Amino acid sequence: MPRFLRAVKFQNNHQTSKFFPFHAAISVDSNIEELEEIGMKEGWLVKICDRGGFHVVEFWIENKLMLELLTPEFTHEYLDFFPTLATVE
Repeated sequence: MPRFLRAVKFQNNHQTSKFFPFHAAISVDSNIEELEEIGMKEGWLVKICDRGGFHVVEFWIENKLMLELLTPEFTHEYLDFFPTLATVE
């Protein structure tokens, strides 16, 4: 089994969840305060999370679709954690 799959647990869920996590690390020019302000204005959940080596902002659009956003500071952490990504053009 590939190493990255060891942390994943697949299971059948017979109940539909209202949450839909979409995994994408998206670099944005906004800071945490600006993202929290957008979330507060829209009534959306915005959560700062430590992913064990880098941080992301969980930005829950309509409180259903989660995007992982990287502020400029968090982008630096992410690229330091995955150094090979910094060299990809």
